[in-house]
Amino acid sequence: MSEARGQGGESGDPLLRIPSLALLPGFGHPRPAVRLSAARATPPRLLRAMGHFRVHPVTFGNRVTLYTQGRDAFSAMLEAVEGARDHVNLETYIFEADGVGRRFAEALARRAAAGVTVNLTVDAVGCWGTPEGFFEDLAARGVRVLVYNPVAPWRVKHGQWVLNRRNHRKILVVDGRVGFTGGMNIGDEYESSAGADDRWKDTHLKVEGPAVKFLQRVFMGCRWRKEGDAVVPADYFPALSPAGDHGVRVLPTNPVIGRPYVRIVLRRAIHAARESVHATQAYFMPDARVLWSLQGAARRGVDVGLVVPSQSDVPLALEAGRSTYGRLLRAGVAIHERLGPVLHQKSVVVDGAWSILGSANMDTRSFRINHEISLDVLGRGFGERLEEVYRSDLALSRRLDAAAWAKRPLLTKWRQRILGMLRAFV
Repeated sequence: MSEARGQGGESGDPLLRIPSLALLPGFGHPRPAVRLSAARATPPRLLRAMGHFRVHPVTFGNRVTLYTQGRDAFSAMLEAVEGARDHVNLETYIFEADGVGRRFAEALARRAAAGVTVNLTVDAVGCWGTPEGFFEDLAARGVRVLVYNPVAPWRVKHGQWVLNRRNHRKILVVDGRVGFTGGMNIGDEYESSAGADDRWKDTHLKVEGPAVKFLQRVFMGCRWRKEGDAVVPADYFPALSPAGDHGVRVLPTNPVIGRPYVRIVLRRAIHAARESVHATQAYFMPDARVLWSLQGAARRGVDVGLVVPSQSDVPLALEAGRSTYGRLLRAGVAIHERLGPVLHQKSVVVDGAWSILGSANMDTRSFRINHEISLDVLGRGFGERLEEVYRSDLALSRRLDAAAWAKRPLLTKWRQRILGMLRAFV
């Protein structure tokens, strides 16, 4: 079955093999009993294009809060942690031992000392620069620390060791009732003063409502694979009432399963677009299928706009992505290079009514290799908010001219072309 049409279930999800999950109250796939405004405000063609994945359904009745500043996101996350009564589950690619990191560490340790179950999952490569003693101290204070896929294979306690497979997710779930996800790691770079050159530009989300149980499920899936513990406390999945009017689907990328859910849904949305596709991408290295989708949308008259960085913390990725600009510009895609702080955001909004954002970049590594987490959000209210962010980025960007781009130095063209051929491995 083709990628654009496949809608089957995914029996390979390891959590479906945990018997205790089937007994948890409120864990069944939610059925929207009431037609909420998110469904009414989303064009039917976009709803149809989303399709249905049995283990990743759209849930209605969610409240979604968008954060564009690290200080606001971290403040909300710490407030949730400090109010935890039963458990805190935190999963992040990078956890720095800096000012922000130590504030989070203290908050986690305090809740553990108060008898709250605190689970922390960090990636071994992402935390390469964080001293081991930092996490050892947290473990000694009662935090259950899991270092995902250690660089040294003999440190793997359970499951398969694959050095190239990293956990790039950012998830926080507190008491099974409130969740956070997006692109922000735990570190000072997201909280520098506004306008500072070292501040990273990113987005993060707070979710309340039925979708939280699916964030929880993704978190628990990683712990189960690496710890082998199939016992899931019932309090991790409380019954959740509607909290707002957003339709939300949690979309994990799981190389163990193999289906590139984010790419599938992204291409469906682009194919269904009639007005606009506005993307902000920190590491833009799309495969051929996504390129074809973007080019096709532009050629049929859709306003396709792309905000990419003018500078990057990964220069090779930036140059590899630039190898695709010529084809996109010729098709009519508007490409804008954002000036100023390092761009780390990964978001797309289609027709102002469907949005996707999270940790996944628009590249092969995010689609098929890393563990990622994204949310697609239905409804014009959230879509318009993300459009505002996109327009504010345009004001701080320079638009590339197709004719001028074609005249860049031959050596630059060849360097970018060679890196472009390797972009699946960058």
